[in-house]
Order: sequence, then structure tokens, then C-alpha cells
Amino acid sequence: MHADARNGQSILWRRLDAPGHEACFVRWTGANWLIEGAAVGRDRGAASMLNYALVCDHNWMARKAAVSGWTPEGEIDLAIDRDTSGTWRVNGIAVPEVDGALDLDLGFTPATNTLAIRRLGLDVGESADIAAAWLDVSDWMMKPLAQGYDRLDEDHYRYRSPGNDYEARLETDPFGMVTAYPGLWVQA
Repeated sequence: MHADARNGQSILWRRLDAPGHEACFVRWTGANWLIEGAAVGRDRGAASMLNYALVCDHNWMARKAAVSGWTPEGEIDLAIDRDTSGTWRVNGIAVPEVDGALDLDLGFTPATNTLAIRRLGLDVGESADIAAAWLDVSDWMMKPLAQGYDRLDEDHYRYRSPGNDYEARLETDPFGMVTAYPGLWVQA
């Protein structure tokens, strides 16, 4: 991915923890950032396929997302949105536990790390702690998730999820798209 995705850029990831790939396309529409992708793979011994589309404002704050497809648990069809007051809804139903979160984390894709990385705009050596509205793929529910990003150098961030006792050193391209997510994803 190049440093300016206004004309549209794509990336292909390969899963490292199970067979699978994901293709993602990012572009500026003139009013919003649009991030679209499709993930296919094998999950718990069965095939799965998920499509997603996210809309972010010019500051990379998530406004809405759609996730559809199927997993071993069955069909997925979610419409996620955040109104101007900070209220998140899934299929029209408010999820007050995540109200006020500025970032959206779709738990099955590295694409959503880019939203926080771009929105935060950290300089090397800076850190930020955030609260994300997280789509937990274990039950497909939205939950609050404390996260932290530490900018280590031009191409690396330490990603922290203290509630999940998780930490990873993410490699990114100049645009802020993850190119290596240890144990989970790598650019193909």
C-alpha cells in the first residue's frame, strides 16, 4: 500500500494461525475513507467467508460498518453504526457498553488496526491508550476493548490489549496498514 490511498490501494494478507487469506481495498471517496475487504479461510475445521465495508470520516473515526458472510456458527449479517453523539448500534439496537468509543475493531481482520493508527497519528516514541468498540468473533457481540499503541519506529507499533493479556509488535507500511501481525497475519 502506498502512502496516499486517495486513488485506491489494495493489500493481500495470508493467515498464519489457520489456512486463509484476506484482500482489502482502501480509498478516499471525496467525503469519507472506505475500507472494503473479504476474508476466506478455515476456522475450527470448517470453511468461512466474511465480507466487510467500513466508512470513516476524514479523521479516521469509524462511522459505520457492514459485516456479512458465514462461519462455522452460521450466517453473519451485521450493520454497525455510530451516531454523532457516540452511540453505537448493531442492526439498529444500541450497545451502551461501547458508547463513546472512537475506534472500531472488527476482531477478524488486521484492517481495523489502520483506523486507530491513522486517527492517532503518533510520532516515534509516542503512545496512546484507547477504548475500542470491538466485534468479538467468539460470540459476534460488540464489547469495549482497552487498547494501546506505542510507536516504536517508522514501521513498527507495539499493540496492547491489556484485558486480553495480549501484546504484539505490528509492522506497518508508510500508509499505516499492518503488513505483519505476529502469529496471525502477514502481507502476501
